[in-house]
Amino acid sequence: MENTTAVSTATLNAYDPSTIQGAIIWGVVAGVLTSAFLLILGQLIQKVIVPWYQGIIFKGVDLAGKWVASKTFADGITYSYSMMIRQNAHTLNGAMNIAKNNSIPGPPGGHLGDYNQGFTLTGTTWEGFVMLNLTSDDRRSLSFSTSLLQIRNRGQSLVGHMAYRSSRVDQVDSEEIVWTRI
Repeated sequence: MENTTAVSTATLNAYDPSTIQGAIIWGVVAGVLTSAFLLILGQLIQKVIVPWYQGIIFKGVDLAGKWVASKTFADGITYSYSMMIRQNAHTLNGAMNIAKNNSIPGPPGGHLGDYNQGFTLTGTTWEGFVMLNLTSDDRRSLSFSTSLLQIRNRGQSLVGHMAYRSSRVDQVDSEEIVWTRI
């Protein structure tokens, strides 16, 4: 009986903050809890409070919403572009889709034929210009693009260039693009 009492007393003394062992244990517990609290508080400030505040004081153009563009080439191939932008102050994010129609697949390693490619969009807007970075949302069909666009027509169109890795010649290619808000 004395052995179990001695073990119980030793265990209790380990958690007693007036002992060295207890002070160390409680110090570690307090440190971990404080770190977790500060981490959660930092994330709350960064992800909720700062974006809310930026949204209140931001006086720039609102680009949030759906945008479309299209191109038809002489051979009848049509590209239809659509993007949905979400905006928080100068920061943009969202999704874009490119659909290619009326094309005939080429030899292996050649033209892809018709396809539908989705992208994840991130970007910024500053002093009347927009920079967008696009990466494919399907890792089985890698593609990426960067666009520099000027805001025109009182925020109803985005006009500029899109640079991307061409699937045909495996080099950087670019083209003009005009986005219209719908």
